[in-house]
Order: sequence, then structure tokens, then C-alpha cells
Amino acid sequence: MNKYNNLQTFESISSLQNNCKKNDILVEMIHHDLNKMTSEEMKRILSKCYDDIYYKRELLRYEFFNRSTTPEKLEFKDFIKQTKNILSRYHHIVGGFLIEDREWRFYDATSTDYNLDNDEVYFENTIDRTDDQDRNTLLYLERLIEIINMIATNIKVRYKIKHRDQLSWIVIRAKNNSKKDNDTNNIEISL
Repeated sequence: MNKYNNLQTFESISSLQNNCKKNDILVEMIHHDLNKMTSEEMKRILSKCYDDIYYKRELLRYEFFNRSTTPEKLEFKDFIKQTKNILSRYHHIVGGFLIEDREWRFYDATSTDYNLDNDEVYFENTIDRTDDQDRNTLLYLERLIEIINMIATNIKVRYKIKHRDQLSWIVIRAKNNSKKDNDTNNIEISL
């Protein structure tokens, strides 16, 4: 997994170098005049260094860490749809880079891998065991859970990391509390 992360870092650096196209004039301007530049001049130079993918990622990162919504009572199926949208919107774009899969696996009461009630679902992914306590990954997961918990007043979301062999399993559990279930803090996950 560490090789993959180093490759991602290398690709980011090479992308930046290619986007700037090693423009000697631009580099000289930054080197000599950076402290004298206005905010507008710095923005104009930055726009020559980055592409739209970079801007989109940074805007989504800003949204991710500053997002605030007022939760409302939702049908469970609507909550699931919104959660899937959130996972696909942010995962591997603003964070969670050490988590192995780009898409989260979904389990509900019809799944055979877990014994779930009709009012609960799991979203599952894996991470190398050596990376499961990575500070950035944990911050990303905590914020992700905060955002998902902002969706609905009647559904509680938690996550848990379980270890097995060289992998750790990240399981996000959503439970509909409309039936007044007092067991929202207990996530029992058998692997």
C-alpha cells in the first residue's frame, strides 16, 4: 500500500510539473516577484500551473470540510441514496487515499455476507493494516461520518475498523432509529 501512496504522490508532482510546463519565464517571475505580487497576479499565475481537475478537487475539499446542513426525517431508502452519493462524491477525491477500493461495497438485509435487519445497512471497504491508524485517514473517516449524520434525524451512522490478517475492514453502519432502537452505539461486525 505504501508503494501505491508513493506512486500517487509522484503522479501528483509530475502532473504539477507537466501543467506548469516548466515555463522558465513563469518560474523566474515567481522566484523574483512573489513577495511583490498582488492577490490577482498570484491567482493568474496559479491558474497557469493547475488544471480543472485540481480546481475541482480543491473545491470539493473545501466543501467537504465546511459543509453544514440541517438534517430532516427521511425514508431509509432516500437516506441510502444520499449516502451513496456522498461516498462517490468525496471518496478518493478529497481523502481516503489509503483506503483500497474507490467504491464502497453495500450490504442490506438481503445480503448474505452480514445478518442485517431491514432498518440497517453497511458500507464496507478495506485498508492495509499498517495504514488503518493513519491520521489523515481517520480524520477523513470522522468527517465523512459527520456529513452522513447530517442527512437525517432518524438515522444514526457509526464506523468501526476490524482487523483480519493483513487487512483491516472499515464498516460504516447506518441504523434507522425510527423504531426507537437503543442499540445505535453497538456495532457488532463478524468477519
